[in-house]
Amino acid sequence: MPDITPLRDAHIGFGLWPWSKGPEWRLDEEYGFWVKVREGLWIKMRIPKGYKFDKASVPPVFWGFPFNYTPDGLCTVPALEHDFLCDIFAGGSEWLREQLGDDYPDKLPAEVIHRHFFDRLNTWGVRPSKAKTMYAGVRNFGPGGRARPSSWFKKSVVLSFLILVSSFLVSCGTTRGERLQLYGAAAQIAGHPEIGRPLAAIGRRLEAKQPKEVLP
Repeated sequence: MPDITPLRDAHIGFGLWPWSKGPEWRLDEEYGFWVKVREGLWIKMRIPKGYKFDKASVPPVFWGFPFNYTPDGLCTVPALEHDFLCDIFAGGSEWLREQLGDDYPDKLPAEVIHRHFFDRLNTWGVRPSKAKTMYAGVRNFGPGGRARPSSWFKKSVVLSFLILVSSFLVSCGTTRGERLQLYGAAAQIAGHPEIGRPLAAIGRRLEAKQPKEVLP
């Protein structure tokens, strides 16, 4: 078992609210493992010291009785390896690329990544029913998964929220500039700074020009 330090508990609403953060751990020593790409071909992977991960992304509703699909325990190391491979699949962070340098690996096919997770769950002694359920979860909803909701889901939630807020603010007689600034703040909180910052900037410019104008 590699040396791992807990950094954060799950926030309130994790598993229900899309932007609520889950638990987080840090790898405190370099860790290496092998991945079977196909019969006869194995690739060595190296996870750098300081890598942060959330272990198994199991919705909290399944943590306790009667399911007991906890995100840690025997699935800790398989989850570490799976999180790392998924990060590589998604392109990796700037920190990860800097740490690995020339050793940064090519991304593997999603099915190889998820199958590796399943094989490692079995190797570590996770009960078969839990291993199969977790494999089905990542295979369908993990990176490259067959039923994974893409960014359209979060964007639709943000859009619905902004429409509701807009209706309320119009009824309160706020200015166009004020509304745009609030929309921008909401988009940034929702994790979309590329949308929020331009909206907020436009709102500030409008407010500077017509600070007292109230639209019907």
